[in-house]
Amino acid sequence: MNNDKIELLKSLPMEVQEKIKTTLKAYDECIVKFEYGKYNVNVNYCLQSNYARDRKFIGEFTKNDIYSNRQQIINYIEEFKSFPIEYKGIKDYNLKNKYENEEISLDELVNKLNI
Repeated sequence: MNNDKIELLKSLPMEVQEKIKTTLKAYDECIVKFEYGKYNVNVNYCLQSNYARDRKFIGEFTKNDIYSNRQQIINYIEEFKSFPIEYKGIKDYNLKNKYENEEISLDELVNKLNI
């Protein structure tokens, strides 16, 4: 985790922090900008023919800046109901299916797989 990015994240309003964290559960990176009096969190850049007068680039965040490797694996499982490629542990699809069918919680799945 990147301490400079953590400090930048903490300096933003709470709802923007949550949007960044939620976005990085599903995407590898996101950008934050301020324009038209509000913050925007996007997963890509867009060239425009004109920009707001108050437009300011705040920063770019990656999942590695915010989440540990363990938390990234948990986020991936929670978001996509599957195992990420980088997960090298036991891929118990019976347990995954139980989680997907809501027979066990995410915490139970994580504990049983020793993630």
